[in-house]
Amino acid sequence: MSTPESLLEDASYLIKKLSALQGDELRSLCRDLEIPVKNMPTHDMVEQILDTVNGAIQSYRKTPKRESERILSAFRYNILVKSGFVVRYLDRLKRTMPD
Repeated sequence: MSTPESLLEDASYLIKKLSALQGDELRSLCRDLEIPVKNMPTHDMVEQILDTVNGAIQSYRKTPKRESERILSAFRYNILVKSGFVVRYLDRLKRTMPD
């Protein structure tokens, strides 16, 4: 189980990386955050995710509640595990590092 500080730190960092996600990854993240995505353009999905996660961050900072923790945990898990973000990031690092 993560500490409240690490959960907030991770979510605050990862929200800055949201633009690295692709369409299907954004849809998956919306589903995990219980945001309806039917016929929603990409920029609207990003806005909804930002609103949801930023709201959860603010709420969790004031008083850690179960719902805020669930949102932040789902957000972190989706980006770090389910999406290809980490794999793409590591591949990019490998290409930039000399042998």
